[in-house]
Amino acid sequence: MMNDSRWRLREAAAMACQIIGEQDFSTIKNWFEQIYPDSSLLEKRGILVALAHPPLLTTAANTVYCLNLCEQIFNDIFPSDHQTIDQSEAFKTLKKSLEYVLSVFVAADPLLGFDLLAKLAERKHQQINKILKANLSKSRLTKKYMLKINKIYEMMDQ
Repeated sequence: MMNDSRWRLREAAAMACQIIGEQDFSTIKNWFEQIYPDSSLLEKRGILVALAHPPLLTTAANTVYCLNLCEQIFNDIFPSDHQTIDQSEAFKTLKKSLEYVLSVFVAADPLLGFDLLAKLAERKHQQINKILKANLSKSRLTKKYMLKINKIYEMMDQ
C-alpha cells in the first residue's frame, strides 16, 4: 500500500505502521529492514513518514535508527557529487516528505541530528540544500536551536 498511486492509501499504510510501532517498534523496524533493499521511492517515503511520529522517537535507539535510515535514503537517492534532478512524481513525493521528516528526527535527538544535517550540508548538493532549508525553517527547530541552524546555513553557503 505504501507504493499505491493513491495518497490516502499511502497515508493509511504509514499510519498503520505508526500504530503498530507504538506497541512494538521492533516489529516495524524489522519489516522496514526487510523491504528497504528493494523499496521504491514511494515505499521509502512511506517508511520515513511512518517513522516521523514523535511517540516512536521516545528512545535513543529508535531515533538513532531513524537518523541512520534517513542518511541511507539520502545516500541512495542523491549519489555523491551527482546534481541531476529526478523529475518523477514519486521522487517529488519523497522529496516533499524529506522536507519535514528530517526535522522531526533532529528534534528528537539534536546532537546526532545536527551532525547529520552538517554532513548533508557538506555535500553541497542543490536538492539536498533545498531539503535542509525546509527542515531548518520548522518551528520545532527554530524555537530552540538557532545557533546550530545558522551554522548549517553557513556550511551550505561556503
